[in-house]
Amino acid sequence: MDVAKASPSFKGGESSTALTRSATLQLRVGKVSFSRDDLIKNVRAVVDEIVRVKPASAKGRYIMSITVSSTMGPA
Repeated sequence: MDVAKASPSFKGGESSTALTRSATLQLRVGKVSFSRDDLIKNVRAVVDEIVRVKPASAKGRYIMSITVSSTMGPA
């Protein structure tokens, strides 16, 4: 896994995401083949970006919880 190549493509929008009516954001942060450190870096990058783009008008807790799971596995 080449993290240097993956980060710019993620930042460039090459990611599948979904936002539900209840404002739940669902997205992929890695694959099973990624190392633990690479997955942690990806999760931190996603959280940092979500916090960075938080609208100024948003009040209260912006991130309520974060859950990580495999595609078909339990959270």
